[in-house]
Amino acid sequence: MIEPKKAVKNASSENKYPDIEWRLKLDKNENVYEASKFVVSALKNFDGEKIHLYPDYSGIIEKLSIEYNLNQKNILLTNDDLEAINLVINTYLDKDEEIIFLNPDSNKLKLIAETSNGTILYYDKEKLFELEKIRNNVTSKTKIFYLSTPDKVTGQAIQVSSVLRLLEEYPNILFVVDISYVNFAQNIDIMDFIDLIENYSNIALIKSFSSDYALAGLGGAVLLSNFENIKNLKILSLPNSVN
Repeated sequence: MIEPKKAVKNASSENKYPDIEWRLKLDKNENVYEASKFVVSALKNFDGEKIHLYPDYSGIIEKLSIEYNLNQKNILLTNDDLEAINLVINTYLDKDEEIIFLNPDSNKLKLIAETSNGTILYYDKEKLFELEKIRNNVTSKTKIFYLSTPDKVTGQAIQVSSVLRLLEEYPNILFVVDISYVNFAQNIDIMDFIDLIENYSNIALIKSFSSDYALAGLGGAVLLSNFENIKNLKILSLPNSVN
């Protein structure tokens, strides 16, 4: 038998879903409502004669650029949010560097972190905005800090002012902020986070379309960041990964 690399063998068994059938699994955060009737209609009218061609993303990139008021060079499509964070880790984390994940978080994210080349630190979420305690956990080797707002596990909403403080305090750390659930939150404006991209090169935003748009079966997510970051991420991004 061909053995996998050590990081995979040592990964927590809790990251694996049990081999059973289910109708609805709550920790997958699937939307229990159907997708928009406009999406269903578009799928029914799909031009099957183009299926032999690789997908052209220019149309959706242009629409996202208008929606988010961003240059198209600040946008990268991925298959889902997990592919996005995996791409960030593979692009920026070396084996002698650290990534900080908040605890608890999803098992799949934990698996990605455990099998990366870097060192993983888990930081208790209730301590997130105690700045002195953050300083005690961040080291000179810390390269990436991952967080989500609202949090996909606890529902905790992180305000843009708190993220701004972290960006200014740690300009050499890339803060990856997952805003996939922002449309479920009150008092959080997605544009407040997107506006940070113009002035800060150490932030990358991830927005999945799976939950709020009920498109888990289709997948699709977007990575928003500084132009230079997107250029670096594209080097390792899988071509045509979005269907």
